[in-house]
Amino acid sequence: MILVGMIVLVGLSAIGIYVWNERVRVAQRADEFPYIKRKYLCNRDERTFFRYLVKAISRDYLILTKVRMADILTVDRALTDKKRFEFFEKIAPRHVDFVLVDRATTEIKMVVDLFNDRVSNTKLVQKAIFMDKLFQAAGIPLMRFRLSENYSIADLKKAISDAEQRVTGQSEVPTYAAPSLRAHAREMSAAAGTSGNSGSRRRARRLSRDTDNERLLGAQSKALSAPSDNAGVPSRIKVA
Repeated sequence: MILVGMIVLVGLSAIGIYVWNERVRVAQRADEFPYIKRKYLCNRDERTFFRYLVKAISRDYLILTKVRMADILTVDRALTDKKRFEFFEKIAPRHVDFVLVDRATTEIKMVVDLFNDRVSNTKLVQKAIFMDKLFQAAGIPLMRFRLSENYSIADLKKAISDAEQRVTGQSEVPTYAAPSLRAHAREMSAAAGTSGNSGSRRRARRLSRDTDNERLLGAQSKALSAPSDNAGVPSRIKVA
């Protein structure tokens, strides 16, 4: 009995040592490659827009998402190496939400930017100005859509048609699915003031912020055609 007990004890010890070693090896691998698969490539807002965009495009187009700007654009080789690197660094860490390309050749046709008005006004406007100047310089039509829970297929088709016909160098990029909100904001504010409803007041504040963003973006867009030393975008940016 003693012998059997010792054999069992040794066996359990060996199993314990094996399990421990395996756990150590797994932990070491996790330290080297601590990566976990994402369930979706796009976030919830992007997936919502994607479902509508698929229905709006023609068979000539293919939708690519989360494309690096550096895969869409390249910096003019006529610039010095220092300048090229400087301008490349401005686009290297950035990506665009969606790109429409020719289904047969992958020729770049247009870029889609989702307009997120939940961020601060300054950040929103700076990003929009940079993208407007960047793709205007490269001659790539840019479509901008405000994030929403649903979209009009007809509006999406019209936006794509407008982008196809847009003349290179257009200074203002329209924001689709974003009608003027001033009148509605005033009505909501008045209603919230009389009703005392906290939900109405929150909606009114959101509409007021949307209106401010719309005004800022519109004002800045009008200045896009004017030269600026601070723009940070060379006039000779090319499509990659």
